[in-house]
Amino acid sequence: MKSTWRVRADERFWWVVVGLGNALVSVIDVDPWRRGKGHDILIGGLLYAHVDTVNAELMRGA
Repeated sequence: MKSTWRVRADERFWWVVVGLGNALVSVIDVDPWRRGKGHDILIGGLLYAHVDTVNAELMRGA
């Protein structure tokens, strides 16, 4: 299980992903409108669709 937070630090915005046990998973530089800037940010495709399906099932408690 992971949680993602938008954080402002040093006059910049970041997505901070925290995993179980408060382990820091990743920090991604983003603009103020929450759009990832890295070329590794997925916003479509098969992997994105799979993760979206799994997340939807988790939210339903499946």
